[in-house]
Amino acid sequence: MTLKVKFNDFEIISRSRSVPAAVSSRSDLERLSIALLQDEMPLPKPVRAPGVSLSSLQGDEQTKSNSSSDLSGAA
Repeated sequence: MTLKVKFNDFEIISRSRSVPAAVSSRSDLERLSIALLQDEMPLPKPVRAPGVSLSSLQGDEQTKSNSSSDLSGAA
């Protein structure tokens, strides 16, 4: 997962974090996104555009095999 923040002067920072299991719910995505953002707080200047991207996506069959994994240890 990658958080990208574009500031009002168009400077861009990005922060990434890998998780051991698939992110399979909106609440997990929100929790991980907020954790990345909180690591940067307070932000040094006004934000123009925040963004979140995911990579290494898995299909339904792969997600089902990983569904028993616990994300609570991911920080």
